[in-house]
Parts: sequence; structure tokens; C-alpha cells
Amino acid sequence: MEIRVLADATAVAVEAAKIIAQEGRGAVATRGRFSMAVSGGKTPWQMLRVLVSEDVPWTSVYVAQVDERVAPAGHPDRNLNPLA
Repeated sequence: MEIRVLADATAVAVEAAKIIAQEGRGAVATRGRFSMAVSGGKTPWQMLRVLVSEDVPWTSVYVAQVDERVAPAGHPDRNLNPLA
């Protein structure tokens, strides 16, 4: 396992997007599909904005939103709640 320290959140987002895109391409080439789980909240948004510009075979990708707090729409415990 390699631990890397990057300059800031932007650098982390860019590097994460590159790694995910590379892994996605490899998975699709090997198994015909790629599944990934993305945390809820606002933390992954910057990485996702970068990831959309990467070469990813999106038609073969399954993305799941995961969170430690699953709550119904509109519930105050949700990370993204337009009613809050």
C-alpha cells in the first residue's frame, strides 16, 4: 500500500479521478463492467466534477451512493437536504 500526501483538496480530487477512471477502464476491459460506491455529502463532489472529464466507459459503470446515515427524503439527518 502506498500512502501519498498531496498539496490540497484539488490535487486529491484530480488524482482520485484519474485512479478511478483507470480502474474503471481496466474493470470494463476485464469483466465488462465497473461498480463504484461514492460517499454521500459534499466531500466527493469535487472529485466527481473532475471524473466526468476522464475517459470512463460510463455505459458499463454502476454508481451507488452510500452513506452511514440512510434517511428518507426531507429528513434532517440526510447529508443533502434541500429542505434544511
